[in-house]
Amino acid sequence: MVSTLCQFRLRTALAVPFLQIFAAVGLVGYLSFRNGQKAVTDLANQLMTEVSNKTDRHLDNYFSAPHHINQIDIDAIGHCSLKA
Repeated sequence: MVSTLCQFRLRTALAVPFLQIFAAVGLVGYLSFRNGQKAVTDLANQLMTEVSNKTDRHLDNYFSAPHHINQIDIDAIGHCSLKA
């Protein structure tokens, strides 16, 4: 009976630290994974915002050219430099 009790305590004494290490490693791994997901999501959102802003600027420049040309023509017609 005494040897069984000592064996159980030794087995428990060896198993508990390993379980704690596995739990700590698992928790750190999970937290690292979640932090990585958050970082990737934040970076993707920043990239989408930047691309959207650049696209808006390019489209504004592209579509403002005909307006400027029309305004120049209107001014030229007003000054009688260009006949309609």
